Amino acid sequence: MRRRKLLYGLGASGAVLVPSGLTAAAYNSFTLTREASIGVEGDGSASAFLTLSPGTSNIVSTNTNDELDIAIGNAIDSNKAAGVNVGSQLDVGTFSDPTSTPAFTFQHNATDNQDIDISYNLTGTDGGDADANVQFKISDGSNEYTVTETGTLSLTGIANSTLFSVALRVDTNGLSSTEDLTGDLTITLNPSS
Repeated sequence: MRRRKLLYGLGASGAVLVPSGLTAAAYNSFTLTREASIGVEGDGSASAFLTLSPGTSNIVSTNTNDELDIAIGNAIDSNKAAGVNVGSQLDVGTFSDPTSTPAFTFQHNATDNQDIDISYNLTGTDGGDADANVQFKISDGSNEYTVTETGTLSLTGIANSTLFSVALRVDTNGLSSTEDLTGDLTITLNPSS
C-alpha cells in the first residue's frame, strides 16, 4: 500500500524518473550536410539576380571582375586627371532625363516582385558640407527618384520587367581639394510581401 502511495505521489507532482543513459543530452554532436547549388554571375549577366549595365561613358564601366565600376578621375584620363575640380559640377549621363543617356541601368531578374532599397554611403569626407555632393537620379521611365549620400530610396513591389536608368551628378561647390567623395552604392532587394 505504501508503494502505491509513493508512486501516485510522484506522478501527481510531475516528477519523472529517467535512467541516466536516456537523458536529453544523450549525444555530443550532430552533423548534417546538404548540397547547395550556387552559381556566380557577372553584373552584366541577365542570369544574375541583379543586372547592372554601364552606359556609354568611360566613367562607368565593367571592371576585370565583371562588376560595375564608377571611377571618376582615372577614367577621365588615366595619365592626368585625379578627380573633379573644386567648385564644379560633373554629370555622368543626362541628369535631367536619365532614360535618354544613362550612366548605367539596373533591373532585377527575380520571378517575384521585389522591394528595392538604394543608398550611397560616403566612405570619404565632404568636410561636413550639408549639400548633396553625390546624387543618383533614377528613372523607371514614368517616375524619377533621387538618392544622395544622406538617405535611402525605398521602392516597393517592383516587377522584374522594370528597367531603371541612372544618371550621376557630382557637385563640389563648397568643398576643398582635401575632400574625397568616395563611397559605396548599395542596392538591396527583398521579396515584396
